[in-house]
Amino acid sequence: MKSRITRSFELLKASGQTGLIPFIIPGISRANNPLSPIDHSSVFEPDNTVELILGLEAAGSDIIEIGIPFSDPVADGPVIQQAAHLALQQGINTDRVFELVEKVRQKSSIPLVLLVYYNCVYRYGRESFIRQCRQRGIDGLIIPDLPLEERGEISALLKGLPPDLITLVSPTSGQRLKRILNVAPGFVYCISRTGVTGERPELSDQLTKLLADIKGLSNTPRAVGFGICNQQQVRELKNHCEGVIVGSALVRRLLGNGLSAGLTFIRELRIALDQK
Repeated sequence: MKSRITRSFELLKASGQTGLIPFIIPGISRANNPLSPIDHSSVFEPDNTVELILGLEAAGSDIIEIGIPFSDPVADGPVIQQAAHLALQQGINTDRVFELVEKVRQKSSIPLVLLVYYNCVYRYGRESFIRQCRQRGIDGLIIPDLPLEERGEISALLKGLPPDLITLVSPTSGQRLKRILNVAPGFVYCISRTGVTGERPELSDQLTKLLADIKGLSNTPRAVGFGICNQQQVRELKNHCEGVIVGSALVRRLLGNGLSAGLTFIRELRIALDQK
C-alpha cells in the first residue's frame, strides 16, 4: 500500500518538479491578528492553524510537516524552540494536534507528517500513538531522537504501512549510511549540516556529496532540511534532491508578521523551485 507521501513524490517526478515541505508548529500564527514573539496571552484557535495549512497547500506546498511542541527540542534552534514554548503555553499537546489534523482532513488530503520527540510518543503509549496517527490521517513520522538501533519497536508497530517512519541522515552518518537507508519509506530527511535547525546564509560544502551518496544507495526521494531559507538556496538544491524542507525561516515570519508574510514566502520558494 503506497502512502500519500510516496504518491506525492511520484507525481512530482512525473511533472519534473521538486517538492516543497514547510514545517509549522500549531498556534504560532493568527489569520487576522499576528502573534508577536512576546505575546503569550492567546488561546490556541485550531481553525487558524487549519487555515494556515490550507493556505500553505494553496501556495504550492506538497507535504506539510507539523511539529508537536516539546519542552526540550534538542534538534531545534532558537526560532522553533520559541514557537514550541509559545505553543505549550497555549495548551497545545499531542491530543490537540491530532484534533487539528482531523479538522484538516475534512478539507484536504495533502500528505501530513508529524515531527515528534520520542518522549511524547512513549508517554502517550506507542500503540495508542500509532493508532491515532492512522485514524486521524497522518502519513509520516519524523522522530529526530530515535536512532536506527532503537527503531525496532516503532517499526514493528507500523508493519510496513503508513504512517511512514521517515529516515534521517546527516553529514556525520558516514559508514552507517548504508544501514540507515536499508529501510527508508516515504522520503529520506537529509540534514544539510551538523547542529540544530536555523537559517543559514550558505549551503554546506558537504551537502552535494551527501545527496549523491544517498542516491547511490537508495531510490527513496531525498528532502533537504536544516538551514534552507531563501530562493537562491532552493534553486541551487532542486537539481540535487527531490524535496526541500523549510522550517525556521517560515516560522520566524509567522511569529513576527503573521499568516500573509508566511504564505508569501512559500509562494516565492515555489516560484524559485519551478523556474527552469
